[in-house]
Amino acid sequence: MNPFARLVVRVVGALLVVDASTAVVFWTFAPRWLLLDERAVSAVSTSAIVVAFSLTAGELLVLLGLALGNRRVLASLAAPSDARPNVDEVQPSDLLRIFAVPSRIAYARVALAVVFGGATLLARPAGVDSYTQGALVVLHLTLVTTATLPLYVASRAAVAHALELAPNTAAREAVALLVRVNRATRVRRRFLVALAAPVALVAVGASLLVYAHARAADRAARLVDATSFASGTLDLVDGRDDGRIAALAKGRELGFSADVESAAPTSIDDEAVVSLEDGRARVRFEPSGPGLASAVWTFASLIAVVLAALAGARIGGFLSRDVMLATREIEATGVVDVLRGSRVYREAYFQSVRRLTSAVDELANVFREFAAAQERAIVARAAAERMRALLLATMSHDLKGPLNAILGFAALLERGNLTEGQRESVSIIHQRGRELLYLIQTVLDAARIEAGPLELATQQAPSADIVMAAALDAQDLLQGSGREVQVETAPDLPVLEVDSGRVVQAIVSLVHAASRMADKGPIRVRAERGPGGSLRVFVDAEAPMLSPEESAQIAEADTTVSVRLAGRRPMSLALGITIARAILEAHGGSLAVTASASEPLRLLANVPSIAATSTARMSAPPEM
Repeated sequence: MNPFARLVVRVVGALLVVDASTAVVFWTFAPRWLLLDERAVSAVSTSAIVVAFSLTAGELLVLLGLALGNRRVLASLAAPSDARPNVDEVQPSDLLRIFAVPSRIAYARVALAVVFGGATLLARPAGVDSYTQGALVVLHLTLVTTATLPLYVASRAAVAHALELAPNTAAREAVALLVRVNRATRVRRRFLVALAAPVALVAVGASLLVYAHARAADRAARLVDATSFASGTLDLVDGRDDGRIAALAKGRELGFSADVESAAPTSIDDEAVVSLEDGRARVRFEPSGPGLASAVWTFASLIAVVLAALAGARIGGFLSRDVMLATREIEATGVVDVLRGSRVYREAYFQSVRRLTSAVDELANVFREFAAAQERAIVARAAAERMRALLLATMSHDLKGPLNAILGFAALLERGNLTEGQRESVSIIHQRGRELLYLIQTVLDAARIEAGPLELATQQAPSADIVMAAALDAQDLLQGSGREVQVETAPDLPVLEVDSGRVVQAIVSLVHAASRMADKGPIRVRAERGPGGSLRVFVDAEAPMLSPEESAQIAEADTTVSVRLAGRRPMSLALGITIARAILEAHGGSLAVTASASEPLRLLANVPSIAATSTARMSAPPEM
């Protein structure tokens, strides 16, 4: 069931239950509370049924209008999780309208009860005096107002379930709009209503009971007076009815309407039937309005409501100040004052707020510990950076310097008269020294990449020159390994705006990585023009068959990963692959590693021109 249907069903169900309960309570207790007789109950039954059905129908119409007015938003919230609406589709104002549905239903319910109850006062049922009808209307309005609270709670729960599906951004903005209202005034006002409303309802109910009993006592007294009036003034004296007409006129002035009939009339309420010598006297009277007791009780009720409102406003003020204190503590959590130590403004009045502020203080202690740990981490990181700089300086000077000297003297030895065995030994020294120098340079570059983004010195360079320079450097690096670097370039290679030295380094790193994975055979480097004037460099080697998982492992390797091929020892390819990928991505390019039956290993470097990719990076290379 979607949120629109679920909300309507839940609220309609709660509304019908509340209206049915209100009608049952009213018809069960109203005659007893107001001391109504059977004639009055039967007289008001039809109008009461009409009011009950009219009230329910009006509430359903209001609910339907509110639901239809928010149907678009509720339908958007009903979308699947992978197609949830964004902030543009669901605005904070839409969520606030849905949030206000329970309040509007409650206000509409009370307003409709007032309108329909007032209509019964204007069209009062026959045989019911205005005071009794007014008491029935007030009692019904009191019950409706009391029953509105559970209806509001049920509606609020249904709306909360619907709002749980709202986008987070729109929900946060809606809450921010609510918070803009003066929180202190709102808390004080709600606490005032929370105390004054129950007292007012109790006062109204008690006033109705007092009024009903006062009316019953007045009716009994008036009945005695009517009986005394008829027997004392309307009976025959010595068989004569002299003065009866004057007595009837005087009785009408006092509120007694009397008739003398020969037949025995039927006695009903608000009438006294007295036997006379020549027939029966029917004396009708109207009950008195609210007397002094009702007025005194009503005044006392008003005083009680006023005192409850004042007490609610006072207590609400205390609670409002406590809420503002807790809000200030929460808003200060994590800032400098709390990190130095909580600042206690005053003790809260309410125990719940005291527990909340205590929890906030404990949270601040956690933040202080976290800040101290973070400060220690910063100090440790600074020390690690210093050690890194020292290591880089040491490797650059203390390692590369002696190693360059060894390579220089090995080159001098190769120029002398050496035996075949000596020349082979010097060649091995020269080859291993170049590999060690390349490894040191790779470690230095990897450390620089980890420390921050690469700085590129771009200039225009022909792609063919870049590829040939990389091939020569790679061949020099692989000298003595028995591997040959074969180069093939297309005739239409572009001129790129790149850091040519870095691009050469990336291609050399890929060739070296391919040589480490290859069992035998040459390393083939093929360059061609790519889409959008880019350069595509293919590095192919006769390496063992790679699975897709192993290809992804090589392509995504970083400086902390040692790549292991199936059934082989770790190849330690991570540094070279990482440097190549970082250089290519700094130019907006990409690196791909694939393997197939015809070409067991292929590394594809896509190098676009920086000027051509200043606003967008190249996507993944097309399938090879």
